[in-house]
Amino acid sequence: MTTDTEPLYPWQEAQFRHLTKLCVDNRLPHALLLSGPTHVGKAHFTQHLVQYLLCRTPADLACGSCDTCLLVKAGTHPDNRQIGLVDSKQIKVEQIRDIRDWESQTANQGGRKVCVIKPAETMNHQAANALLKSLEEPSPGTILILITHQAARLLPTIRSRCHRVDFHLPPAKEAGTWLRARHELQMDAETLLEMAGGSPLKVINEIDETFLKNRQTLAQAMLPLARGTGSPLQLATQFAKENAVQLLEIFYNLIADSLQHSLTDYKLPIKNKDLYDILKEYGELASLEQRFTLLDSITQALGYLASTANANPQMLLERVLSQTALEV
Repeated sequence: MTTDTEPLYPWQEAQFRHLTKLCVDNRLPHALLLSGPTHVGKAHFTQHLVQYLLCRTPADLACGSCDTCLLVKAGTHPDNRQIGLVDSKQIKVEQIRDIRDWESQTANQGGRKVCVIKPAETMNHQAANALLKSLEEPSPGTILILITHQAARLLPTIRSRCHRVDFHLPPAKEAGTWLRARHELQMDAETLLEMAGGSPLKVINEIDETFLKNRQTLAQAMLPLARGTGSPLQLATQFAKENAVQLLEIFYNLIADSLQHSLTDYKLPIKNKDLYDILKEYGELASLEQRFTLLDSITQALGYLASTANANPQMLLERVLSQTALEV
């Protein structure tokens, strides 16, 4: 793991102070569970925390210049291990057993040892049970950091043995201020944040020119598909090289916005407010039942793509778009 030079995000500072105080007071638990939705910066936070825990002269933050900090920055610190997905959609038992062996060894640099496991919810059953042994019989001086987007998928016995730290999206005003101060935006910050579900990091990492182009293409296709004059197969082929998960999420938000329009008589704000006219007309063509059914189909497709099954993204996208044409 390499540590970037960007400071802690302002919406993470309270959590960092909490953990560093525990560390200063010698009360830091041997296992931490960093939990929260995607795109809130948990991995970024962990980079700073690992560097702090291994730093030789930490203050409010790691010093950034000692030999251990430089090793962490380079991703070569021998007392820092990273466990993640490798050619798989699961963290496997062999990876956790390897950590058990590593824990039993003396720290190379004479300080703490830190192991990061992410995303922790992807551990298979055998790996989760193997991790329990480390949690039940912790090695002195070793800190385990579990990062998860879906804490409920972890075994209750794992959750109960970790000190949980929750992360949330920043308030809209704070997120907008942060975005405008640090990045050149293609649209106003408020609209971009609404598209990104309130996450400034998602705005930066995902909402680029390709995202906006695909969003516009999907929106413009909604009315022809609803009328039966558009070709779902042709549209799916057009998106063959694009990110299917991102496309499905965009489509979900468009359908959800049209439902919000219909259910609230156009009184509540929507995420895609610049597409108001298209979404309003779509809502007049498609029934509530049809749109709820379509949301279920999109959710199911996203579930397949997130599972350990080898789902075909292109086929799932074609199926959803075909259902759009047939059902609406």
